[in-house]
Order: sequence, then C-alpha cells, then structure tokens
Amino acid sequence: MSSSFHYLVMAEHSMFQKKLLAKLKGTGLTSGQPKLVERRMLGGNRRSFYVFMTDLGKSKLKLVTDAFSELEEEAFRGISTDERAKFIELFQKIYKNAARLYPNGE
Repeated sequence: MSSSFHYLVMAEHSMFQKKLLAKLKGTGLTSGQPKLVERRMLGGNRRSFYVFMTDLGKSKLKLVTDAFSELEEEAFRGISTDERAKFIELFQKIYKNAARLYPNGE
C-alpha cells in the first residue's frame, strides 16, 4: 500500500463516497431522483441560467447534511480538537496550492 499524498486522497475519497451512498440508500437520493434542483433565468437574461434547490431538494438536504456529519465524526474519531483544527488548517493550505494549478477550474 502506497502512502503518497495522491494515493491517500484518492483512497479516502473512494471510501467516503461508498459510505455516503450506503447511508443515503433508501432515501431516493441515490437513484437519480428528479426535481431536486431546477434551472431558471433571472431578470429576463436568456443567456444565463441559475440553479435553485426545489422544495423537494430542500426537504432532502438534512438527510445529506446528517450523513456527511456522521462520516466526518467517524473519520476524526480518536483525534483531538486541536489536531483536527491543525489538520483542517493544513489541508486548506494544500487545497489553495492545488487550486492555483487550475485557476479556471479546468
């Protein structure tokens, strides 16, 4: 097993996604449920569309938020509040450095 940064990020992402899907199974969110968001124009501008959460999407938001919170708590189990804060601080720096590689999101 490799301990490179890239490997650990990719492995963690994969595990996290699988756990999230398992937590949301049976909620209708994993089966491509339609009408959670909608695209609308604002101010009559036909060239720009904005994405808005529908009432159904808003009603499902707590399910997703709770699932993410549970997974985050599991991931940080046994890690002190100070260690957690330092990790988040360092990871934000890594994120900012990586974001500079793709300034336009490409």
